[in-house]
Amino acid sequence: MSWKIYDSDLPFGAIFGYVRDRLATNTAPIAQFTADAAAGTLPQVAFVETENDEHPPSNVQLGQTLAARVIDAVMTSPLWRRAALFLTYDEALAP
Repeated sequence: MSWKIYDSDLPFGAIFGYVRDRLATNTAPIAQFTADAAAGTLPQVAFVETENDEHPPSNVQLGQTLAARVIDAVMTSPLWRRAALFLTYDEALAP
């Protein structure tokens, strides 16, 4: 199964050795996600990671803008008819 992590810096998935060993071929900048979606060349599984923090006092609009760009890229992609999109949030427990 083909996969890629699109991220803004170092992907969180790099904590796993399997991912670390494949960083050169299985990671790309977030900007590449839009281009790959438009070209219909997304891998079978694409992870989009972001460092935008939507917790107070951060600006929620930054995270939502990125989410909108990702969703729009998938919906306008030639892959849309066969795509599944999952939007998840990492909600850490407060100390």
